[in-house]
Formats: sequence, C-alpha cells, structure tokens
Amino acid sequence: STPLPWNNKAEDALRKSTQQLRIIIEAAPVPVLISRIRDGQIVYANATAGPLLGLAPKAILQHRSIDFYRDPKDRQVLLDLLERQGEVDRYELQLKKADATLFWVEISLRRLLVEDEPSLLVAIHDITERKRAAEALQTAVDNLTRINRASGRFVPNAFLDFLQKQSIVDIGLGDHISKVMTVMFSDLRSFTTLSEQMTPRQNFDFVNAYLKRVSPVVREHHGFIV
Repeated sequence: STPLPWNNKAEDALRKSTQQLRIIIEAAPVPVLISRIRDGQIVYANATAGPLLGLAPKAILQHRSIDFYRDPKDRQVLLDLLERQGEVDRYELQLKKADATLFWVEISLRRLLVEDEPSLLVAIHDITERKRAAEALQTAVDNLTRINRASGRFVPNAFLDFLQKQSIVDIGLGDHISKVMTVMFSDLRSFTTLSEQMTPRQNFDFVNAYLKRVSPVVREHHGFIV
C-alpha cells in the first residue's frame, strides 16, 4: 500500500528532530549520554563522554548505564527521584571508568523519546577535583581541630584568648600583649619528699586533687592555670 502523505511528513519531522537533538548534544561542552529507561542501554554518547568514561563513544554504546555506576543501586535511586520530581539536577555520586577508576560527578536527568522509546538524557559534570579539594580542606580542618585539642592539654584556651589568638598555630615568635594582671605562684610544701614516696599514678592523682580545689576559684576570677 502507498504510505499516506501525512505519515511521510510525520516521519520526516521526527527524523529531523532526532538529527537536531544529536547535533545539539554533540556540541554540548559536557559529557552527555542517552539511555533507554527500560533496560539502561546506552543509545548515544557525545564525543566528550569518551574521555570521561575511558572509551570511544561508539564503544560506550555497547554498555548499559549501570555498567558505569560505582553502586548499581544508584540508577534506581535516580529513577525514583526523577519520578517524584520530574527532573534531576546536579545529583552527586560516584561513577567508574572502563578501567574501574572511580570518580565523582554531578548528574542531571531529563526524560525524552528516542524513536518512540522512553529514554533518559544524562548530562554529567566531573567534580572529582572539587571533591578532592574539599576533602583536603576537611582533612586540614580536622588536623587543626586535633592540634587545638592536644595543645589545650598544655596551653589553656583562656591563654590563647588572652593573646587574642584563635589557635596555638597562630602564635608567632615574639607575639606579645600588655595587660595588668595578677600572677600567683603556688608551691606544695614538701612535695618533692612526698612525690618520691608515691608511684607515678599516685603523683598524678595527688596533683589533680589539688588542682580540682584551686581551679574553680581561679576561673571564677577569670584566670587560668599554666
């Protein structure tokens, strides 16, 4: 039978729209994939996606999207989000290259039809370096916190406040401040003789017992013990 003219026009329009979509995606500055929703089969990958996944774009078409997720469950998580929200923007997760190297990305999803097949348009933004920088910063913060806690055992925070410093690492050689203050020296009578008759643990407990009585009074008067 001879095809109806309107059928030919519809097919031509669909073909042209598909071609235009491919041109737009190929020109996109970020890696873009198109995969079928029903099975995750990748049906299109732009040139930028190749270096990201460690494969030639044509080789990517031999894979399903789930092959590149670090955790296969992430695909279903994204589909559930898409179902609830209608779209997914900048969702952070880890993918893996063809050689299993892991890297961090932000993924954005949109639904579309490709040859009458419900599909996903997947835009991928590599944020590995940003993640590394954030992790390095967090490590530095954690280390500084540990240093402050450790130094607090020997240098009271009140002393740092007195010097108008946030941390012991902020103190430089020659730093000083002038204020009127009272200094009290305390000596325990015959402590040397007593300490020689006690174990290290007993010495420690003895001094702590003394400081427990003295420290509250000193702190009440905005002082500190060094």
